[in-house]
Amino acid sequence: MSPRDPTTSRRDLLRLMGPVCAGLAAAGCVPRSVRHGLRSSVEDTLRAFGATVVPGADPVAADGIRALWDPELPFGRYAGLLARALDRRAGGDFVAADEATRVAAIDAAGADGGITAQITQAGIFIAQVAVLSGAYDDAHGCPLIDFHGTSEPIELAAQSYRPDELAVTYTAPSAPP
Repeated sequence: MSPRDPTTSRRDLLRLMGPVCAGLAAAGCVPRSVRHGLRSSVEDTLRAFGATVVPGADPVAADGIRALWDPELPFGRYAGLLARALDRRAGGDFVAADEATRVAAIDAAGADGGITAQITQAGIFIAQVAVLSGAYDDAHGCPLIDFHGTSEPIELAAQSYRPDELAVTYTAPSAPP
């Protein structure tokens, strides 16, 4: 094919159109959140989600969202869907929303009645269990519930009860006359 030749062979056309078709196909595979330019990533959205469903939790600590991505738990494949649903219900950016808008977005996603509600409720449960149990940091524990973890020993008296203090006395009823 030369610049002066007005005819183009099929082979030349395919060679020229191949990269164009591949580029269009790749553009169609880009996630919608990237195409629409949402400001927060899935990880940032899930961090904000964890901080919202566990009041007082450190949003920088990854414990809440780490459970959402844990390969031992099957929830990881739904984490992106949860993040997109929260972004959509928060007006486009769950991370930038204020606390009231985040709570409303979580409530709306949880009340959806479909698969989104089930995923939202499961995400809340998993995040709360992961943070409050100290599942990923045994030594640190969870100060929110006064669980000290394994970093400091607990006295025996603090981890058990004393039967003499909790003893209940039983008095048999008197025999009828």
